[in-house]
Amino acid sequence: MVNMQFAMPSSVDVSSEGRDLLMRMLSPDPHDRIQLQQVMLHPWFKTNLPPEATTMNEAYMRAELPEGHQRAEDIRALLQAAKEGTAGARRDDGQ
Repeated sequence: MVNMQFAMPSSVDVSSEGRDLLMRMLSPDPHDRIQLQQVMLHPWFKTNLPPEATTMNEAYMRAELPEGHQRAEDIRALLQAAKEGTAGARRDDGQ
């Protein structure tokens, strides 16, 4: 894999566009590897894509989080507290 020494099994039916995308995703050189934005524009990715698929991420990002889920800001605050050594600090009563 490191030297691009791999092959698709002959039993797997993959289109030329699919094969191209896989090869670009599996490139061992990070500079040559396809980026997510490019994947979303690749012909294989766009084939038979439902019209709403191109805007789904924006819709999900605007949606309210389900009950009990942490917001990104809450997670960042926990990470910052952990870096400062204050996360999970024990209270005087042992809890």
